[in-house]
Amino acid sequence: VRSRGLGDVYKRQLLIITGSEERAVQQYLRNYYSSFFDLSFESQEPKGFHGNIPYFGGLGQAILLSENWYKNKISSYDSTDRNDFAIINLNDMVPLDGYAEFISLLCGEEVNIKSENRADDFKDNNEIGASPLHSHGIDVDGVIGIMKVPRTRISSYGIVTVDKETGLIEKLVEKPKSSHSNLAIAGVYGFKPKTMKNLYKYLKKEVSKFEHREGEAQLTPALDELVKNGFKLAPMEFNKGILDFGKHGTLLQGNKFLLTQQDNVLGDLIGELTNSSLNSPSSVSYTHLRAHETVL
Repeated sequence: VRSRGLGDVYKRQLLIITGSEERAVQQYLRNYYSSFFDLSFESQEPKGFHGNIPYFGGLGQAILLSENWYKNKISSYDSTDRNDFAIINLNDMVPLDGYAEFISLLCGEEVNIKSENRADDFKDNNEIGASPLHSHGIDVDGVIGIMKVPRTRISSYGIVTVDKETGLIEKLVEKPKSSHSNLAIAGVYGFKPKTMKNLYKYLKKEVSKFEHREGEAQLTPALDELVKNGFKLAPMEFNKGILDFGKHGTLLQGNKFLLTQQDNVLGDLIGELTNSSLNSPSSVSYTHLRAHETVL
């Protein structure tokens, strides 16, 4: 969503859901991005603690925290104004080529996507099959970013199944043990106001399941409820791929990719480690993670 600023300059309105280290996050964003965005913050309080380590209520609960903010920013849930559309982005998933085509697809504009996934150059591609290419020009209720993952890793992601005839999403499952699809949710979502209204409704049901017991309320089951109730959600694979910094292995792969782009992304190197190892905390089952090219 966006608002009119000084001199009729539009500033995108951005809500950041924070957890731990919230003060540092807020200070950094205000210092460097307040001139580009109308920033708001909402804190997701810990559900409890394992020793001194907080644990939270899950992504579903985090998204639900945005309900009042979003409702107050848009004209109405019946709005068809594209400036009332919502884009949700997870902080550990970075699209390499922006959001222009993603937003065009959400707005019902003609989009032709040809995959040249550069990020997959650093993944185990042996079992990655073809993903759908889209030439939508239809009215959809939402768009979900997807990425191809090896079948050995599908249990780590929300997995999408696409209808071959319509090109729309027909099913979403959170971290399945097995699936004929290897299309994973890439942490980027776009929805129209009416879709958001119903998403909040389904999220409330999901969050209530974990109100008095341990466990995290996920976003994927609520998305699947949208599909079951007739909402048209289109998948979109980002042309140049997604860098996934949410897991140990893909964190190093993403770092390796950024090293190859250092002139454009990182600038001059200020330090470098070679043939180094990263020691995981004792609470993690991994003992060592090797990093051959790591930037300080």
